[in-house]
Amino acid sequence: MKALAQWLSRLHAKNWQKNTEGAASCPRRRASISCFQRELFTCLLRACSCIGRWMPACAGMTPVLWQNSAYASSANFARFLAVCTFALVVAVTMPIQEGHAATGKSGLPIPRFVSLRSDEVNMRTGPGTRYPIEWVLRRRGLPIEVTAEYDVWVRVRDADGIQGWVQRGMISGRRMAIIHGSMRNLLKDDEPSAPTVARLEIGATGKIMSCKKDWCNLQFGKVKGYLRKSEFWGAYPDELIH
Repeated sequence: MKALAQWLSRLHAKNWQKNTEGAASCPRRRASISCFQRELFTCLLRACSCIGRWMPACAGMTPVLWQNSAYASSANFARFLAVCTFALVVAVTMPIQEGHAATGKSGLPIPRFVSLRSDEVNMRTGPGTRYPIEWVLRRRGLPIEVTAEYDVWVRVRDADGIQGWVQRGMISGRRMAIIHGSMRNLLKDDEPSAPTVARLEIGATGKIMSCKKDWCNLQFGKVKGYLRKSEFWGAYPDELIH
């Protein structure tokens, strides 16, 4: 029983870390329940099925050890099964609605796009001043993606995939876009045949005014126009911005 408890604890800690840090094995993309909830559900299901007398070896115990354990009595086993059942109910009745991200301790969705509030932001290897500075971001208004939160720190990722931790006060909710990949044509209207109002170079940043299903209205300097969501970095494919 002790071995099973330790295994459950390690699996819980591992999955919790994956959930909070947004590991690649559990991406943001649409799911009816979170990666952590799905793994917790599977873990508890395995535990409950393994505790019974008919499968004592699955919990790492021989039949003799099982009968000498605290869970050998029917009363204790019933209590343990009740706890498992309650945990299963909790795991499956808190789904993340399809089309929505998880929510961080700040009450805001994770992941989400934000932008830099300052012209100089230190990006650290961990959530705290004791962690070394790995990068210095020197561009106010640069769009970044928040992928995790811890206390007054947020983990962010830029358009090139560089990740690190910055203080929450260094980011703004202002939505910005950056041209990534190749030069783009800023169009007068949200139609592929619309005339071009500006040529945008790689790295150009602009303000997102609004977004529909496929197109966004943006402002680069004093020029306003439209781009497809696939032509810049800073908005999710299914995101609507008003």
